[in-house]
Amino acid sequence: MARTRRNQAAIDAATVKQTADDALKGAVYGAIRDSWHGIAAKRSEFDAAENAVDTARDALTGTRAATLQSLAKQADEHDWPAVLIEAGLSQLKASLNDVSEKTWENYAREVKNVCHPKVRKQVGTIYNIVDQAFNADKLESDAVIDRPMKTAFSRRDLLVQKILTAAIKKDRAPPKDKNACVEMAINTLRDNGKYRPDNSQVLIGNEGYSRLAGQLKRAVAALTEISAALGGHGAIDAAAKALSEIDAKSLKTVVETRQGATKTAAHNAANPPKARASKPAAAPAAEPTPIAGVVDIDALIAGVRLLPDSAIAALIARAK
Repeated sequence: MARTRRNQAAIDAATVKQTADDALKGAVYGAIRDSWHGIAAKRSEFDAAENAVDTARDALTGTRAATLQSLAKQADEHDWPAVLIEAGLSQLKASLNDVSEKTWENYAREVKNVCHPKVRKQVGTIYNIVDQAFNADKLESDAVIDRPMKTAFSRRDLLVQKILTAAIKKDRAPPKDKNACVEMAINTLRDNGKYRPDNSQVLIGNEGYSRLAGQLKRAVAALTEISAALGGHGAIDAAAKALSEIDAKSLKTVVETRQGATKTAAHNAANPPKARASKPAAAPAAEPTPIAGVVDIDALIAGVRLLPDSAIAALIARAK
């Protein structure tokens, strides 16, 4: 009988303990659940607000693009003179009380750019090309840097204004297509030190090599003219001959060979083989490959990509 009572007491104690454990377990779960749902509710509110901001930003960008293109079209159709554009801006500014100086200056500059007689006929086309480049930017990654358009220019309207300013002040032709916009972005990133092709691909696919080959042809023509203006120059003629033998295929071969060697060297540096007494020391890395003993291909790629057409024209003018 005594044993039965002791067993019952143990069972009762275990039951009480289980009940307490279950209560604690339920309390812990309830506290964690309430925390989760509290955060989730605020996260939902935040996401909704963020989506609203994105929607509003897109609407602002769309309205800015549409109204500025409309101004450009009207300025072109009715041949607005600069003096009347200035007068209209001054009259509007005088009627505004709640706009910052920076916001006004940005707007006034945008209006003057899109209405300028040098570019106002092309404003719609420029906006369209920039849109194509930014839309492709979301889908196509460059080998060196992700989303070069957004990284270089942040917003579409900033790139449009950059293109217009260059066309107005420097007589630089606007990009002809989205690929030219991407090249412009990469050149901007390269100038800012944010694009390092030494660690990856130098150009943008086969089309990039073709563009570089075209630049080389123009360089050959320029060197030929310079040599002729100087009455003949052996070194310049030799360089022009060497450059004339380079095409897109040979450029791609040299660059890809160099990339392969760079990757192999990096891999070997990260995973050095075990030393062996009988094995001779590795040969030093090869120097950059010259073409026809005249042109350093690495210097060529670095130099020609950054050389504006106006620089070649200036060289020819000085030579004459």
